[in-house]
Amino acid sequence: MKKFFIIAALVFAALSATLGQTPDKPTTKPTTKPAAKPTTTPTTTPATTPTTAPATTPTIAPATTPATTPATTPETPVGEKVASAGGVEQAIMQFENERLAATLHNDPAYFERVLADDYIGTGLSGEVTDKAQTIANTKAGDPKFESLSYEDQKVRVYGDTAVATGRAILKGKIQGQDINGPVRFTRVYAKRDGNWQLVAFQVTRVAKP
Repeated sequence: MKKFFIIAALVFAALSATLGQTPDKPTTKPTTKPAAKPTTTPTTTPATTPTTAPATTPTIAPATTPATTPATTPETPVGEKVASAGGVEQAIMQFENERLAATLHNDPAYFERVLADDYIGTGLSGEVTDKAQTIANTKAGDPKFESLSYEDQKVRVYGDTAVATGRAILKGKIQGQDINGPVRFTRVYAKRDGNWQLVAFQVTRVAKP
């Protein structure tokens, strides 16, 4: 019993001592607030109104009238150029008529004016004469015609060249021999320095039927 009281007294004393002490402030660990996540205002991309290209009115090219090539009248015959515009055909025909008169009257002036310097003529017998010989023969009265006529005359123009063809009826003498009857002839003219000149001549007898 005595031991019980002693133990109780010790316990009481211990409790009193404990209660008499100012209790230490509890050590408080600094409260570390967790780092606040930065409040990020959600970036809102402003609604973009889709850019609509302004409606463009399609450019309409003005209607072009297709160029129409004027219809050309085909030349007749092929390769022949009718010289009515420039009067070439008529000019050549005039030369032919002047030659007829000059040959009948043995007039050398025509041959001096119309024959080219490089003129070549081929006669009925195949003889060849140049401009100087033709003029000399004309002055000498050779050939000498009683009558001379042209028929079936044609002129064809090829650029700066013209060809005269036809049929002639002869009655006369050349170098003392008769030259009666029909012949066919071809004369070639060339345009040089704006003037037409006779450059070649050929005559052939028409065979008797």
